[in-house]
Amino acid sequence: MRRALERHHSLVAARLAEFNAARARGVNVAPQARRLARFHARETANFQHERLIHLLVTLFFAGFLLALLAGLVVVLLSPLEATETTSLAWALAAGCVVVAVLEAFYIQHYYQLENGVQRLYQLDLPLADLSAGDGVDSASLSGPPTGADHR
Repeated sequence: MRRALERHHSLVAARLAEFNAARARGVNVAPQARRLARFHARETANFQHERLIHLLVTLFFAGFLLALLAGLVVVLLSPLEATETTSLAWALAAGCVVVAVLEAFYIQHYYQLENGVQRLYQLDLPLADLSAGDGVDSASLSGPPTGADHR
């Protein structure tokens, strides 16, 4: 997934550089920029969906880890004989370790997805500016106004 994000970012950044060079020569690049903007928006939506799924999986495993830890605490504090709780405690502890390692990898992957999608957002405004070659106000394409812009 990280490679796909990097590949898409590189592709759009390269096309933006080509469009800027062409616009500097006086070429109207708005139609091609609009097509690229639509493609970029579709791909960004796909990456956002992937990010959401990974967030849900990460949260599920975090909840599962907490449930295992709670079970381990209950077993360790239970008034049962030590021989009855030892094997269960070891099994719960092993499960906690396995799920914690898995969770660490999920968090790392989600972190990379989040940062990659944030990098894609940085391409939106330059694309909107290039797409606005026919008099469309690029500020209207960049999203809702911020608190400083809103009166």
